Amino acid sequence: MSAKNLQELLDSTGNTVELLRNSQIGAYIYPVVPSEFTNFRRETIAWRETAVLYDQSHHMSNIFISGPDALKLITDHGINSTAKFAVDSAKQFVPVSPEGGVIGDGILFREAEEEFTFVGRAPVANWLMYRGSTGYNVDLKLDPRSPSRPYGKAVRRELWRFQIQGPNAWPVIEKLNGGPMEQVRFFRMGWMTIAGEKVRTLRHGMAGAPGQGGGGGGGGAVHSHLERRQFHRQCGWWRQADRRHWLQRRHGRSGRGYLQGRRRPDEINLGQVI
Repeated sequence: MSAKNLQELLDSTGNTVELLRNSQIGAYIYPVVPSEFTNFRRETIAWRETAVLYDQSHHMSNIFISGPDALKLITDHGINSTAKFAVDSAKQFVPVSPEGGVIGDGILFREAEEEFTFVGRAPVANWLMYRGSTGYNVDLKLDPRSPSRPYGKAVRRELWRFQIQGPNAWPVIEKLNGGPMEQVRFFRMGWMTIAGEKVRTLRHGMAGAPGQGGGGGGGGAVHSHLERRQFHRQCGWWRQADRRHWLQRRHGRSGRGYLQGRRRPDEINLGQVI
């Protein structure tokens, strides 16, 4: 008889390590974004020596939380303090069960007094959806991650995200913006202009300097409401990045930081635009 839950499965196998090592699920597939555009070596060196563009639109779930009890829901079920959680800032949000068991983690954006967006893996999104339905005055909308195997079907997401990372990240970002950008503090949100569209940014550099992050990279985030025709016009923004900065598109195997924006295109595999 097949196991009805995880505990029964673990009890029936006896050796959890062997169960995981011999899993028949197969290799993890990063959704939609190809494993390589040019070659792994060139794309790996780029984030260290020049700059890379990551498409991070697909591998995480989004949950949009709004309403009078939005902050209360977050405060009640996360270990993070929300005492100093200003609008236009973000946190590494870690929700836990009533017993203290960690559900997961992800990035939580505060876009307005009663509007939040969580970006992370499915367990946290599912947990917030469940907890939000237990007496909180909130509106919740779940945007699941893209399928690993879309089999030729159009993939739609509520948000798009791109990251620019590497020593030349900041010159590229300012080139795209058409001028100097305010250097907001770590995990603070700002604004930039891409192809005539005003979009939101997140400072995600981790080395205390613009364009620098873990491993020599940096990033920004973009968050905007775009109609389909506006979004497709915006897809040419990368052409503004001067070749002297050597912006290289990056495979779907790793990434830090991002640009993000809300849209409804027919297709969103924009990792191939460069």
